[in-house]
Amino acid sequence: MARLQHKGSKASFLKKVSRQETANSTTNDSDVFHSSSTFAGDRGLVNLKVVKKAWLIPLLIVLVTGYALVKERIDDRMEVRRQETDIRYLPSPKAAEFMSFGFKPAVADLFWIEGLNYFGGELGNKKRTYKYIPQYLQIIMHLDPYFTMFYEWASTIAIYNMLPITKSSVVTAVKYANAGIVELATIGRYDPGIISKAAFNFSLEAGDYKNSLPYFMLAGRIFPNSRDMLLVGSTYAGYGELYEVATDLKLEFLGFSVFEAQSKSELSYALNVLLSPRFNKQAANLVRDLRLNIEKDADIREIVEKRFADHKIRELDTIDSQSFATNPKLKKILQVDLSRNWLPPDLHLLFTL
Repeated sequence: MARLQHKGSKASFLKKVSRQETANSTTNDSDVFHSSSTFAGDRGLVNLKVVKKAWLIPLLIVLVTGYALVKERIDDRMEVRRQETDIRYLPSPKAAEFMSFGFKPAVADLFWIEGLNYFGGELGNKKRTYKYIPQYLQIIMHLDPYFTMFYEWASTIAIYNMLPITKSSVVTAVKYANAGIVELATIGRYDPGIISKAAFNFSLEAGDYKNSLPYFMLAGRIFPNSRDMLLVGSTYAGYGELYEVATDLKLEFLGFSVFEAQSKSELSYALNVLLSPRFNKQAANLVRDLRLNIEKDADIREIVEKRFADHKIRELDTIDSQSFATNPKLKKILQVDLSRNWLPPDLHLLFTL
């Protein structure tokens, strides 16, 4: 009985386990199907989201391309700005005068020093423009119209600045030289550098030999140390086929030499130079040497020397030395007695002037 009861409970347990396994199997199949359906649904949602965001790709391409173009333009502007690192804000001449508080020459000196530094910096720049030079020139000339060194500097840098020499640059150089001569003359001052540079600007750069002669005459007659300018003027008069003027300037040079010579050897040297047939051949070297000696700045002197190398002055062989030697004016000059040089220095200076 007990055995039968045991068998019955065992059969009942197996049936219960079998029923449970069947239920679990059904549940698992249902879960798998549900999981599979859920995964498929999620994948569909993902695909739908990708489709919805696909329009961002062209937008991203447009944004990247636009950024590249804008960056290129900005880089170009920055490159230009880097090339113009020396940006200056200069006042007007009237404003500079107002800010000087009465010390106009001193403030003019400060602007001139700034202008010198700026010019030197631009001279070493491959893309030189000198865009602020006109403003510096206007301010300085307005503050101190009797600034001698300024006029000489302005008449030089207008031409000799490593830029092509044009008619406009020559006109500017002559303009400042003439302004300096006129302004200084109002107070009884004359500067050989300004006058000589004006003369060379006309003769050497503009090729206007006739209009250069008054400047050479002025320099040669006023300053004892610049008598050679009469010879340079004579040379350019010969280039302009003004032979009578050329002879007169040579005779004038001899007249000063006779009166100012401290010894017969000095007078003999002057005569030999002029009467020698080689003088006309060597006139070009004389002009070159005198022009270079005017420049004190090494950089500008080098520019002027290169200018002479590129544009050589032709030899002058049109004036007959023999006719010059037999000129009656020369004979009269040679009759001057050198003993007149015993005059007192003050009286000698008076005669020289």
